[in-house]
Amino acid sequence: MVPSLAYNAPETEQFRQDYQLLVNSDVPLLFLEEAIAKYMYGSGRKHFRVPAILTKYNKDLFFVFDVDPEYAPKSIIYRYNRVTTRDIVLRRYEPADGVSSFKQPPMSQIQDAIKDL
Repeated sequence: MVPSLAYNAPETEQFRQDYQLLVNSDVPLLFLEEAIAKYMYGSGRKHFRVPAILTKYNKDLFFVFDVDPEYAPKSIIYRYNRVTTRDIVLRRYEPADGVSSFKQPPMSQIQDAIKDL
């Protein structure tokens, strides 16, 4: 079984945008997606950490996914859910009534949480 991120899904597109927005990396995310899915599957986790040295906030970030139950147990498909620091959700993917939307807390709340870390 080969785990993967949801192909051609709005959640995956949002993950790509958030990763580019929050992470300093010279490696294109497209080259990392398979490794990320394999890491989560192999570790039994539904998230991966980006160390503070690589983030634009200089804080550890956790990209959190859900396993799509529609395909389990034959396949493991990860759907992006949110990105957090240790204490605050920076961005969360929330589909509303079948229409993709994305919620972000007020910038003041994000800045307060980051300076306290």
